[in-house]
Amino acid sequence: MGLPLSLLACGSLIGLGDFEKTECVDCRAGSSGDSVAGSLGGTGTSSSGSASGGGLSAGSSVGGNAGATSGGGVPNVAGGSVVSGGTMGYEVGGEGNENVGGAPPNLDVCPGGPVPPLNWTEHWYEHGEQLTRVYYDDCIALYFDGDVTPAAKDWLIPFLDQAWSYSLATYGKLGSERLYVVVHQGKYGGGHSATYDESSHDHHNVIDMGSAEWLPGEYDLPAHLMGFIVDTAGAHTKLGSAKDEHYGNEGFPLIYKYDLYVALGLTDVANAAHAYFNTLKNSEPYADTYWYRDWFYPLWRDHGHAKVFADYMTLLQQLAPTDADGWLYTLNYGQYFHFMSGAAGQDLEPLARDAFQWHPDFDEEISSAKEDFPEITY
Repeated sequence: MGLPLSLLACGSLIGLGDFEKTECVDCRAGSSGDSVAGSLGGTGTSSSGSASGGGLSAGSSVGGNAGATSGGGVPNVAGGSVVSGGTMGYEVGGEGNENVGGAPPNLDVCPGGPVPPLNWTEHWYEHGEQLTRVYYDDCIALYFDGDVTPAAKDWLIPFLDQAWSYSLATYGKLGSERLYVVVHQGKYGGGHSATYDESSHDHHNVIDMGSAEWLPGEYDLPAHLMGFIVDTAGAHTKLGSAKDEHYGNEGFPLIYKYDLYVALGLTDVANAAHAYFNTLKNSEPYADTYWYRDWFYPLWRDHGHAKVFADYMTLLQQLAPTDADGWLYTLNYGQYFHFMSGAAGQDLEPLARDAFQWHPDFDEEISSAKEDFPEITY
């Protein structure tokens, strides 16, 4: 079973501009950092023990997100207080649920589950709030602490329903029950996510988030946290993300949000997000790598939008090795390019060479990956 990572031992996180990942050496659980070899064609890191971090305090710097789930001890946290205009440095305001476009939620894809309890007391990290269930259906269970403005549910419910039902329809089954959404106001700014594998959150898929005030249209924080859940549970019978140790917040969470905004008809939000995401970079595999601009967005644009990422996750489910607890190991770059090429049905090495500063080891890794996973063709 994957064990959660606590943020409490991790120190300060990030500011808006740099999205710095924090290595939580004291937070690592079990053997999550052990090197492995063999069928991967190289060494890797297990994503076992990945999960969620605690939120930042209400006085934390605005915006930014700390690294997504990974076996390397990077906490899965969206950090910073939420203000009007969103957490990511671009405008995400709106006037309420009438601005959530696209098709109505497809409740048929949502699994439901046992009736969520009316009251739920937090027992993770520094959280200890008494929560009240304010709404539930087959897609979501929505919980507020005592300080949340009741009117926030008027726009949160349609957005969460549409976003989660779209995610399930697009990426497939992500657990056996609804998504649990915990909302705080004036505390725990930012947020974290946890998957159904984690006892710390009572074996629910959970996003837990806090804002200074929940203004209509603050879509970005819940969307980012849902992106963590999809990235971690999208391989269905296996858990963990096979590459988020390297792309962090600048990778899949961004393309997940952009695709989601497009699908829900939030055109202005999508355009503003795209412009901002194009400016984001990190230091993996080298400094000034633009994961979204040069890799994830071209994949989305040219290979069927979200389908290419769903197909990649299906290949992980079918072929990628895991540790004894069913958590994926981190793929090296050659393995990652090979799996993604299989999902795209096209050799993506030319795109990868344009997107990433090339290391000589990548050629050998690709060759080994083709030998180790001959089932993947393109």
